[in-house]
Amino acid sequence: MDCRDIEQTIAEGGSVGADADLHLRSCEPCRVLVDDRGQLARALGSSRPDEPVADLDLLGRELEAGLGAERGILGRVRAWPRAARLALVVALLLVDVTFFGTFMMRRDFDRYPLWRLVLADGVYAGIILLATWYALRPLYLRPAPAWIARAIFAGAILVPVAFALAPEVPTVPARDISYVAYAWYCFMTGCGQGLALLLLAPLLDRGGRVAGTEPLLLIAAAGVLGQIGLSVECPVNYPLHLLTGHAIVPAGMLLAALWWRRAGRMSERIA
Repeated sequence: MDCRDIEQTIAEGGSVGADADLHLRSCEPCRVLVDDRGQLARALGSSRPDEPVADLDLLGRELEAGLGAERGILGRVRAWPRAARLALVVALLLVDVTFFGTFMMRRDFDRYPLWRLVLADGVYAGIILLATWYALRPLYLRPAPAWIARAIFAGAILVPVAFALAPEVPTVPARDISYVAYAWYCFMTGCGQGLALLLLAPLLDRGGRVAGTEPLLLIAAAGVLGQIGLSVECPVNYPLHLLTGHAIVPAGMLLAALWWRRAGRMSERIA
């Protein structure tokens, strides 16, 4: 006899014979079933998990509400292919660069190495587009490998730090700089640019996801977007300022999002 035979025999009120002795010597769980005279086995056999009852009316209302949200301009834009919605992010990048380049161009533009500015903004744009592409991954596709999201998060946080620690280009005298004031100004300016991408998010993502990795990828992209406008606008090239005013924007936005998510979960538990 094996475990299943012994459990079924005891559950039906029978008794095991001598042919089960060899099995009982080596199987502790079955010995427990035999020693308590089958009470545990009969209890397990008679127990049945409660089957959930679906509220069809509620499901129908939720479906109608979801279909209603897909109407109008918002619904049409959400129905675009992922590449077309990604083009909206490209347009936002161009608007960001155009605005800062036209109205808030750094005053040392004629002295700052152009290749360095183009390299930094090109890398930042690549991180933004990659993060957005994976954030807009359709729900019917299998989730992307976890290492891809980890690599994007690492790039969003560490690449701005790497550019901040690059050899400085002192085009503005250090004595004219208040690090605290300039850092605060740049940090808030960077977060403000990131907010523009987050306001665009309802047009981009039709999944309605508020948890998981995808929203955090959009927030990481928003933080990196702030680096582009700051590189075009800010003439302060010293590592201390770039670290405290520029590079911390993506990490700060991600930490704020994680804190907000945690606070929301705590509120649900309290309620």
